[in-house]
Amino acid sequence: MKLKYSQTSKTIQPWIDQHECIQLYLQRLNANKQRTAVYLYLYCEWANKTPEQLLTLKNSFENSDAEKLLDKFTIAKTLFPDCQKWLTINAVKAFYRTNYHQ
Repeated sequence: MKLKYSQTSKTIQPWIDQHECIQLYLQRLNANKQRTAVYLYLYCEWANKTPEQLLTLKNSFENSDAEKLLDKFTIAKTLFPDCQKWLTINAVKAFYRTNYHQ
């Protein structure tokens, strides 16, 4: 897990290039794009899902699978400090909003 925690722009860029929904999200950001991409990458790794699979969890307003997964992440024991978990949670929420999945 330590290796994943220290992703660099060199290692994360190929992952970004594979996912149009991530590119769309990052393009709209005013924040540090690489750091936010790392947060999303780590969340996807933790959830064992691709960004597209995350979006399918929220395919309708009534479906709460995405929220339940995020709640599990909130209480899960990870190597991430609490401040990084908070930033990751906010990045994931914004990722859903940007891709029109409230």
